[in-house]
Amino acid sequence: MGKLKHPWKTMHTPLRIMTTAALLGGLALALGGCGILSKARVKLVHFVRKPTANVADLKGTEKTDQGERVELIINIENPNDVSLPLDQASYDVWLSDGRRFSFVDRPHRTLSPDGHQQLVLAASFAKSHKPIAGQKYHIRGWVSYVPPGALRRILTRAGWPLPRARFAGSGLLK
Repeated sequence: MGKLKHPWKTMHTPLRIMTTAALLGGLALALGGCGILSKARVKLVHFVRKPTANVADLKGTEKTDQGERVELIINIENPNDVSLPLDQASYDVWLSDGRRFSFVDRPHRTLSPDGHQQLVLAASFAKSHKPIAGQKYHIRGWVSYVPPGALRRILTRAGWPLPRARFAGSGLLK
């Protein structure tokens, strides 16, 4: 006789996530309505506004026999009264000669409350017959951040992706 599977483990992931969110939402409403959360001073949900991100520059910094290194400079503003750790950055670069490159980076930075920072992301391009300097570029990407709050931690553990600040820009590579 086969072992019976627990119904929770047989649910599809989206259904499991929706069920988790519904249960947590109901719990938050019930505890909030009873005044338990305010008495215990537990911050279950902390609403934050999305940081703004825009491309400031893309410039070549080093040239070797193997290729070229560039730095992408992103201006990020945090409009919130809480700090926001940055988790991951992902971006695509298109050059006028038809080359396209994708990059992923872990910034290891935290946006200060009501602060402005420049984030420098490095990338390398393999050597080509045509140098990258002087080419037109287009960039599109995002930076994910970690909002505070117990509910966000639970959602992250359940597989919900972190929110993202998106950016895009074009220019001439220096």
